[in-house]
This record gives sequence, structure tokens and C-alpha cells, in this order.
Amino acid sequence: MAVWNQKIVSDIMQLDEFRRSKQPVAEAYLKVRTRLRDVKAAMRLAPNDASLHKLAAELQNQLQVMEQEEPWLIAEVPVEVALWGSNSGLL
Repeated sequence: MAVWNQKIVSDIMQLDEFRRSKQPVAEAYLKVRTRLRDVKAAMRLAPNDASLHKLAAELQNQLQVMEQEEPWLIAEVPVEVALWGSNSGLL
């Protein structure tokens, strides 16, 4: 039988709240990364297309802005592990 203390319950609730609040950010980041990947693939087929180069630069800029505003997006250690894992307190 599992024994849940208040600290574990609180940590699980914080993690759930964090995931819910940051899910739209993570989804937007994934969409931009996917779009940039597709644009880079198109650039290999049409390397002289200036509009693709411009779009790639804009998407890369969007990624940089998102990564500066939300550094957990590119963290080496997932934020769940860093904040609530067994070795918490890494961030």
C-alpha cells in the first residue's frame, strides 16, 4: 500500500499545474520548429528562392525569442526532473 505524504501530493499538483500552463507554449514551439524543418527541406530543393531564405530567418528568429523567454524549452535536463525529480533543485 502506497503512503502519500503532503509533500509528494503537493509536488504532483505543482507539476500538473506547470504542464497545463506551459502546454500552449510547448505546442507553439513545436509548430515553429516543424515549420522551420519543412522550410529548410524546401530550401534544399530550391536553394535560390529568396522567400524561403527570408521565411527561414524569420522562423529562426521566432525560435530564438521563444528560447530566451522560456529557457526550459531547450534545457538539457527536462524541467520535470530538474524541479520535481529525485535530485530536484537543479534549476
